[in-house]
Amino acid sequence: EFSSTRHAFSILDLSGWGALHPMPPSAIAPLARLPKLLVVGVARGRSELGPRALGHRSFLSSAHLATQKDRLNLLKQRRWYRPCAPIVAVEDLESIFEPGPDLRFGTPYMSFAPTMQPWAVQMYPAAAHIDNTARPQGVKQADDPWMHSLLLSVAQAHASTASSKGGVRTAAILINTSLNPKGKPIAADALDVLRIFCEYGG
Repeated sequence: EFSSTRHAFSILDLSGWGALHPMPPSAIAPLARLPKLLVVGVARGRSELGPRALGHRSFLSSAHLATQKDRLNLLKQRRWYRPCAPIVAVEDLESIFEPGPDLRFGTPYMSFAPTMQPWAVQMYPAAAHIDNTARPQGVKQADDPWMHSLLLSVAQAHASTASSKGGVRTAAILINTSLNPKGKPIAADALDVLRIFCEYGG
């Protein structure tokens, strides 16, 4: 169940303005059904500090289309070959990646780059680097119920589509990169987020 004590807040609430209400759990399922070509900016809860964006200040998109990695690299003004890391519900890590010690602790901080299973490379090309590795973030329900619920909703939405195509395998996965323009730090507060939206024409 989604924890009612750990909501995803609007960008205005991040600065304490309190003009908008927290995003309710009921908003997660519609978000999961958005078009695969969409790039979503997520800014919720406390800011993030460190080398990786872990879902609180992130650009998220579908891993199904290789062109989504290209779109994110273009959006971030990065080199074409730069990979976009997958964010995955921990329950699906072992089905997406080859077994090995890298998965032992659930990879919560994108610290390892295991090899993706052949079926997953084919199904989620935007998440695979040129050598078919990826640097996943595994998300546990207990650690981040909002993101975990979103990932499971994404998998459920894709599974319903796949069932009409002969039972194609699916998993709880998106691609994730940090919410910041080129050469600038990850967005910290609502003003940073609004500047990014304006800079990217949103």
